[in-house]
Amino acid sequence: MPRILRLPRNNMDHKDLKSSGFWVGQLFMLAGTVLGVYMAAQAGLYQALQYDAIIDMQNNYYLRLSLHDELHDNVQTLRSYTEQLAHPGGTDLRQLHPELGLMVWESMKFSAVTLETPSQFLSESQRFYQQVADLVSRVESRVIGASFAIKRINELCDVMEQKTLPALEESYQALRADLEQRGAGL
Repeated sequence: MPRILRLPRNNMDHKDLKSSGFWVGQLFMLAGTVLGVYMAAQAGLYQALQYDAIIDMQNNYYLRLSLHDELHDNVQTLRSYTEQLAHPGGTDLRQLHPELGLMVWESMKFSAVTLETPSQFLSESQRFYQQVADLVSRVESRVIGASFAIKRINELCDVMEQKTLPALEESYQALRADLEQRGAGL
């Protein structure tokens, strides 16, 4: 018959379990652990939210900067177009059609950051592009005269250069300053 191994019984002292000091100490340890975990989670959540806000600000900074550069380039293209339109030299007006860069503008349709851009810039850009496209289309189809189109396109370019572009630059520079203050590199 196999032998059963018997371990000697330790005589444990359970006096601490009866002591109220033991239970108070355990209660404080439990409360401290819960409070520590809660505070660590709060700090982590705060840091994650701050990081997300900085990333969104950086993305919006680059979006505004790119939109500014695209609009500036398109104004220059339209200025050149109006000079050519003033002296077409027998060229078909459709051959003078300005090729505007719309990569940023088109890409903004698919960016979540776009709606963080002040609506003033979005509205003014949209109106600018729509009115220019309408004027170019109408002058090419000879619905309006070239001199009228030149005057209107130059007026639209003036507004863009004197009002929208400086305000947009001020806006993205303010974002840049805010990001630099937060220690986010650009």
